[in-house]
Amino acid sequence: MINVQQQQNHRLIFDFGNYDIKHSLNGSQPTSIRSLRFQLPWGTVAHKSSPSSPLIEYQGIRYHYGAKANEYRSNEPTVLANKQDRIIPALFACLPPLMGRNEYGVFLTTFHPIPEMVTQGYRASLVGKHEFKYNGEPMEVRVLDVKVLPEGLGSYLHAKKLGMVPDKGYTVLIDIGGGTWISRLFNEDGDIIGSTVNEKGGAFALAQNIAFDGRLRAALPSRPLPSMIMDGLANGTLHYGSLPVTWKDYYMEYLKPWFSSILAEVQAEYAPYFGYITRFILTGGSSLLVKDLVADTPMFLSMPDPRYANLLGILENNEDIVNAQTEQAIQV
Repeated sequence: MINVQQQQNHRLIFDFGNYDIKHSLNGSQPTSIRSLRFQLPWGTVAHKSSPSSPLIEYQGIRYHYGAKANEYRSNEPTVLANKQDRIIPALFACLPPLMGRNEYGVFLTTFHPIPEMVTQGYRASLVGKHEFKYNGEPMEVRVLDVKVLPEGLGSYLHAKKLGMVPDKGYTVLIDIGGGTWISRLFNEDGDIIGSTVNEKGGAFALAQNIAFDGRLRAALPSRPLPSMIMDGLANGTLHYGSLPVTWKDYYMEYLKPWFSSILAEVQAEYAPYFGYITRFILTGGSSLLVKDLVADTPMFLSMPDPRYANLLGILENNEDIVNAQTEQAIQV
């Protein structure tokens, strides 16, 4: 039994994305795990595990996370699942032995597009003692507290630190992820005064559209998988796995309409405020796909490190600032 007063306590910032599980322990540089998992039958030999592809055993079930999940005959992309149902084992994938200890406490900060919808449930399921195995090592971790912040808040704080937020006028932050995209409207005081959440409009929707292209289908021996196209988008090759098959020649036929639909929805939502908006900021890992489309548009700026901006903004600011911004956001 762990003595809470004597145990070593740590802080984890955890961003459970549809393409990456991003995290930072004790203020360390953020890192990520590919947001794929394979549930291993006990008759299946596990492939090699590592911190970037950890093997988690929880309640008698084994899950292999990360890129190694691609090595099995099938896997489960997070984008096709309900993330709230998968958060516990995904969290454990970010909790290895620390400083030689397999027993410790953790203060957890995580994100959600609508925090008030999940905070109570997250605290009920996550706070307390958890026993699991991380790459074969028995772990006992006590989650001491859970703070759920609005998705995009950290990116705004990071953008402000970088001097991307103008002193005058409102700022629209567009966070484009693997499965979802969200937007936040910030006033001059940094308060969130408007939001949109599109749960199915992220880069996976783009990948699904490309997967139906007849030219790509004709070039492959089997039906294209959107998850494989996602990898080609993320690594910038625009290739299907390791094959000499690419959608580069017709990529813009899909990219431009997809991004235009995002902008149209943002414009419709914030039309009453357009006389006050002076800046649009693109962030989120999938915003890299469209940064060239807005490069010559003065009102638009792209975050230089969009993949981890949400975590960096929390790491860079003290708890009082984050709490104050969160209280304003939850009132919206």
